[in-house]
Amino acid sequence: MKHFFMITILIVNLYSNSFDKSKDTTVKTNSSLASSQKKIDKTYSETETLLYEYKDTLKENQSQKIYNKDLREFIKSQQKEIESLNTQIAGIEVTAREVMPLIKNMVVFLDKFIQLDVPFLLDERQKRVERLERNVNRSDLSVSEKYRQVLEAYKIENDYGRTIESFQGEIDGKVVEFLRIGRVSLMYRTMDKNQYGYYNKETKSFQISDESDLSKSIDKGIKIAKKRTSPDLILIKAGGAK
Repeated sequence: MKHFFMITILIVNLYSNSFDKSKDTTVKTNSSLASSQKKIDKTYSETETLLYEYKDTLKENQSQKIYNKDLREFIKSQQKEIESLNTQIAGIEVTAREVMPLIKNMVVFLDKFIQLDVPFLLDERQKRVERLERNVNRSDLSVSEKYRQVLEAYKIENDYGRTIESFQGEIDGKVVEFLRIGRVSLMYRTMDKNQYGYYNKETKSFQISDESDLSKSIDKGIKIAKKRTSPDLILIKAGGAK
């Protein structure tokens, strides 16, 4: 019986040792599997990242191809434009010789026109002509720029005929406030409002007026020009007649 008990203990010990070894093996296996899974997950993540990068690279490459195509088309278009400009430039010298006399004549005509016109803003307008006369003879300005400046001066003069304006000036050394209505009429009043008058185109001189209606019209017209009141009908003097 004693021997049987010892044999039983021996068998239990053997099973126990075997179970412990199996348990250790299982733990090691699980640990190894977990480590392998981590490596697999890491590899998968890296693979997925590389895949996205690859797709992005493909898209970028496609976009670059489209951009290069558009760029080639643009360059081709610019080359055609350059060829066209070169053709035009070839005729510029001939055009310049033909246009310059016209430009100079336009400046001369503008100067004469201002001298014969209603005498408003004379200093400003004459200085503009003097500047044109200087620029027309400058070698550092292109013909197109000279022509542009002359056209701009003509536009300014043309606009005077369609606008109403109030500004200060002098008549016989006396400071007055002018009222210009297009080129139809140029009227004035003294700063103290004790004297009113207008430019007589027939006598080419300023004429004093004691007409109360005209004085009221000048006062109203100046307010309109300064945008202090809304536009309205006013009495004007032009060429010595109502």
